[in-house]
Amino acid sequence: RIRISDNGPGIDDATRVRLFDPFFTTKEVGRGTALGLPSAYAIILDHQGSVRCRSTPGAGTVFTIELPIASEDVAPTPPAGVLSDSRGDETILLIDDEPLVRRALVAMLENAGFHVLEAGDGREGLQRLQDSTGVQLVVLDRSMPHMSGDELLPRLRALRPDVPVILLTGYPGSETDVSGPFTEITKPPRSAMLLGTIRKMLDDAARRAP
Repeated sequence: RIRISDNGPGIDDATRVRLFDPFFTTKEVGRGTALGLPSAYAIILDHQGSVRCRSTPGAGTVFTIELPIASEDVAPTPPAGVLSDSRGDETILLIDDEPLVRRALVAMLENAGFHVLEAGDGREGLQRLQDSTGVQLVVLDRSMPHMSGDELLPRLRALRPDVPVILLTGYPGSETDVSGPFTEITKPPRSAMLLGTIRKMLDDAARRAP
């Protein structure tokens, strides 16, 4: 059991019952994707756990996470070489407006050997791509302020028609131009799936190159 508590202003009942709904937020438009708590909820459920929130306005909030006790000896951590087929040294442009998500993805990609360029929104990402001719793949968040992933994708294509693009999305089904090498991955991405997809798209791009 893991318990996290604070002595803040608390959460009213109408908000509390929707805390784990994807994209539900009390923040202003453009101040986040509202996927943090839903992502945590999904991870906990994947581990056969549960999470509860108890809060009283003016009296703080308590989150309680419960995870099952292993019924047998836990398997040792797989050696680093297990994911060796997904490693690489190519340059990847990561565009995501959530600093915590971006840091986690950068750490994942760099641990796999990739060189990562970061951008905090669509405009910055477009400028990064213009300035960096060595970008070999783009990982792009769909929901961002100033310029969404759907708005940015055609502009990326105009600059680099053949660059592989992975769109991270909470709601699959793009309605924008998806010509060229492209795929969608639902957030939060599992490391094995994201790294495996990156490796496959890079290898496919290398085979297509003259």
